[in-house]
Parts: sequence; C-alpha cells; structure tokens
Amino acid sequence: EEPSPPTSGVATIAGDGQYSGELRDGKPFGRGSATWPNQGHTYVGEWRNGVMHGQGTATYLNGDRYDGEWSLGKRSGLGRYAHGSGDVFEGMWSNERKHGLGVDTFADGRGYRGEFLDNKFAGVGTYYTVDGALYEGDWHQGKAHGTGISTSTQGGAPAFVHYSHGNLTGSEAFDEAAHGAQRGAVERQSKAALAVALLARRIASFIQGVGIE
Repeated sequence: EEPSPPTSGVATIAGDGQYSGELRDGKPFGRGSATWPNQGHTYVGEWRNGVMHGQGTATYLNGDRYDGEWSLGKRSGLGRYAHGSGDVFEGMWSNERKHGLGVDTFADGRGYRGEFLDNKFAGVGTYYTVDGALYEGDWHQGKAHGTGISTSTQGGAPAFVHYSHGNLTGSEAFDEAAHGAQRGAVERQSKAALAVALLARRIASFIQGVGIE
C-alpha cells in the first residue's frame, strides 16, 4: 500500500507539544516546528512518524541549544550542543548522550578532545587548561585513569604519568623511545576528534543557514 501524500497542518504531540508543519496520516512527517509551552522547549527541523528524526534545532528554557542530527526523537549522530553557560560540545551523540569522538570547549578556556562514553571522557583523549597544561592519555568515567603524558605548562618538560580514577599514582621523565608511541596514538585520536567536531559544526551551520520553517 502506498503511503499517503504529505499534507500541511497542526497536531498535538507528546504531552503539551504543539506542532505545525508537514503531516502524514495525521502525524508529523517531513519538516515542521513544535513548541512545548510548559517546558519552554522548541524544535524546528525534520520529523518521521511523529518524532524528531533527521536534522534539526532544539532550544531549551535554560538557554541551551542543539543543532544536529536526531534519531527516533533523540539526539543521535553528529551535532553541536551550546550550553547557556557558554560551554560547547561538538561531536558524536547516541541516545541523547555524548558518545564517540568529539570536543568539549568550556567557557573558562579549558577543553577536551577525544573519546566520550555515556557523556563522560573515556578511552583516549587530550585535556588542556587555560595556562596550557596538557594531559594526553587514558580516561575512564570522566577521570584520568591509566597512563599518559602530562605537560605542566606550554613548553614545559613532559612527564609520563600514571593515574587511578583521577588520582596521580606515579610519574617519571618522559622518554621518546619508551613513550613516544603512546603520545602519537593520543595525538592521532585528538586530530580525529577535531575532524569530527568540525564536521558537526558544519552540519550545525548548515541547519542554521537553511532555517527550516
């Protein structure tokens, strides 16, 4: 059976949500916008079978904004999330969570580029501070965990360090022959994260530029 052709209209969705845009069989399907007055939440973008699916922009009562990809009503794929506080994440999402490669840039100048799991730093990544200090290495559940290379300030001598759940447990002089391969692996992952973040930023810019009404 052929699906019915899309029409334009309005619908009530997900509680107090008010939708205006393209419909198929009475459900949001195609391009449209919705507001949730009680939550102060809006979404403008693509829909499928009554839920956000494709590319779109969500804004929230607290000043947060997400421009990016959606799947079955949830942030999934590539996108840019800007917090009202000034913190920004650009990268991969899964089921509403930061998941995969990406870059966190904090309003105070700190940042992280690398892997994320369930919204937290995980796997391999590089963390930097405002004054140029770096930690390039292993992470687990948002904390340095494993081994890595630490540089106290820009141009400072690096050290090979050991962490356990965010606590420094050992440190020795960095040796290129012994530790260079790990640093190289982290740097490659950081570059990959930056590339993913740039793609997420481009998608966000495209969505903002299109301006789906």
